[in-house]
Amino acid sequence: MNKEPPAAQNSVSAVLDGLAGEIARAAAGRYRISEADAKLRILETWRPLEDLQRIVLRDPSPDRVKRTAAFKRAAAAAKKAIYYDLRRYRRVDQSYTAALQELETLPRQGSSEHVTAILHAAAARHVSTAERLPHVDEFFDLLAGKIDRIESIIDVGCGLMPLLFPFERFPGLKRYCACDRDAAVIDAVDAYARWRGDDILVGCTWDIASGWNAVAGGHQVESFDLALMLKLVPVVDRQDKGLLETLAEVPAAIAVITGSREAMVKRNAIGRRELRVIERFARRFDLTELATFETGDEVGLVLARSVVQREPTVA
Repeated sequence: MNKEPPAAQNSVSAVLDGLAGEIARAAAGRYRISEADAKLRILETWRPLEDLQRIVLRDPSPDRVKRTAAFKRAAAAAKKAIYYDLRRYRRVDQSYTAALQELETLPRQGSSEHVTAILHAAAARHVSTAERLPHVDEFFDLLAGKIDRIESIIDVGCGLMPLLFPFERFPGLKRYCACDRDAAVIDAVDAYARWRGDDILVGCTWDIASGWNAVAGGHQVESFDLALMLKLVPVVDRQDKGLLETLAEVPAAIAVITGSREAMVKRNAIGRRELRVIERFARRFDLTELATFETGDEVGLVLARSVVQREPTVA
């Protein structure tokens, strides 16, 4: 296509741009993606498809192009790319890499606003954390209101939530153990922990199947006051129910377990379904409901062993 005259290339680009726009509008209505982002992803997927470009060059009628097998394959590939992009928790792109690099060089003397902006930029590159950003203050307000006297937290499947955690609101906190199977996520957590320099936050590359000994023993904490399992149990319930027993054995007195109110990819309300999964998890493993938990993007329960013998307290 590069050998074609500029006018021909422009004509092909215009037709593909229009066709991509049609698919993007439909994708934005169905999936959790903006029309502009969907269109960029579609055109990126189509860029190397020379057979599609030749078809448009021969006959630039959008209606006839849409009837060709090459276009139907290209449209299906673009929709698949969007779907699987949205299913990925970590978006590995130049922005994410740049955010990690900035975390490595967080300014010691920078303003709190500047540091917060860097932390939010990094957190926004992880899907599960990004979707929580509009409601993160609401979440921490609820957490602080429901849980008191916390000295230790284990955040299971943490994503980049530790970068946003308001440590100053929990002055008694001595240990925040952030666990995730994604080593790049833990690299980011560790970079932030080094900048903090207070030995409270520690990262742990960890998979559920590994069990809890490596986490608790490796960080000199046999048990924690609070476990955070944010949007985790319903995912594990769908993917590998055999791992639920391990999650139920988390070495913590109390657990905040949540699910999503809206599907990760499609614009579907799933809050009731997610809550039923958590309730079933609680019944199966004899966990006692202490309180409910609901923000703009998640629902869940505060759960404890049948008998709570130690702090923290729950409001």
